[in-house]
This record gives sequence, structure tokens and C-alpha cells, in this order.
Amino acid sequence: MERGKFIVLEGINGAGKSTQAVKLAERLKADGFEVVQIFDPGSSEVGMKIREIVKYDYLKESEKLHVNTQIALYAAARTQTAYSVIWPAIEAGKIVIADRWYHSTLAYQGYAQDAEILGGSEGIISVMAILTGGLKPDHTVVLDVDIAEAQNRRKVMEGDKADRFESQGDAFQKLLHQAYVLIASTQENTVLIDANSNDIDVVHTKVYHSVTNAIHATSIH
Repeated sequence: MERGKFIVLEGINGAGKSTQAVKLAERLKADGFEVVQIFDPGSSEVGMKIREIVKYDYLKESEKLHVNTQIALYAAARTQTAYSVIWPAIEAGKIVIADRWYHSTLAYQGYAQDAEILGGSEGIISVMAILTGGLKPDHTVVLDVDIAEAQNRRKVMEGDKADRFESQGDAFQKLLHQAYVLIASTQENTVLIDANSNDIDVVHTKVYHSVTNAIHATSIH
């Protein structure tokens, strides 16, 4: 059986990753592919507990999570997801679509918080690869959206609550945006797609063509 593919959608909060992940999964299933959707951190019991800690569990001022602690927690969540969900699906020839992966750590901890663990971005990637058995995305799409547009989208999300990172100021959000543009231009198998259009189908068409081109470059039968 031919190996499956690991596809990642990335970008700042409000870029439309979750929406596009769902639409992409539906389209690929209609094309005849077997698809597994995940979100990061999460997609396992361990991952969900870690998600609450790193995103929503606000600690006392004296107990704020150090940036390297954040990286370690995200790494733990991804390790569990990799071995319990992603690897089994890939080995079964399925396509895995992830709403975030280690590119988020490069942006949120590496670039925006100046993490220097093992030499910065390359160290972060090395740690993630070692812990997850060498797992790396086959194709990553970074959805690029203006900060103001992303903030407007988050405001209209029903039941949306600001997490640890959304609660930080405009300067932090600007750093994240800059980080993702840089990541798209420097990381292998990574592309930047303009997602500013409020027409979800317009963005979906761009994402779909980018992903299917990558899939068919080494086709799955």
C-alpha cells in the first residue's frame, strides 16, 4: 500500500484554517480519497488536556508559562497525536489534514516570543521530528490574512473566546503575521495563499488546487 499524505493548514487566528480544513476534507473525500482531520493541539485525550493548559489556563503572574515550557507541552501533544492518529492513517494510505502543526510553534514561540531552544527554528523542527518519529508535512498551506480582517472574523465567531495568544496586543499579532510570511518563504513544501477574500469558496479553490497538485506529484492509488 502506498503511503498517505500529511497536509497542514496554517496561519494566524482568524485566517480561516478550520473552515478551509473542513471544506478541503469534504472535497477530497468526494474525489475518492480517505481523509482524517485533526487539529493541533488536540485530537487525542492527552492533546486536549494540553490544549486547555497552553491556550486557556491563565496562570498567576508569577507562574506564567515559560516559552520553552510552551514548546515542550506542544511537543508532547504532537507526539501523542502523531503516534495515535497520524502515523496509523498515513500507513493506511489515507490523507491527514491538520489544522496547525509545528509551524505554529515556529511562529508563536520561536519568532513572536524569541525562543532560542537548540538554536531557534531549526532546533524546534529537530525536536518535533525526533519526538514524532521523523514526521513532517508533505505540504503546508499558510493562509495569509490582514491582521484587521482576522480580528473582525474572530469577533463574529459565535461563542469564540480569546485565548492566551489572542489576548496579547497588536504588536504581538503583527509579529505573528510577519512570522508566517517568513515561514512560507523559508520552509520546505510550504506555500502562502491570500485568504483575505470573504468568499470562502474563492479561498477554498486556491487551497484545493495547491493541495491536489502536491498530492498528485506523488500520487496515491
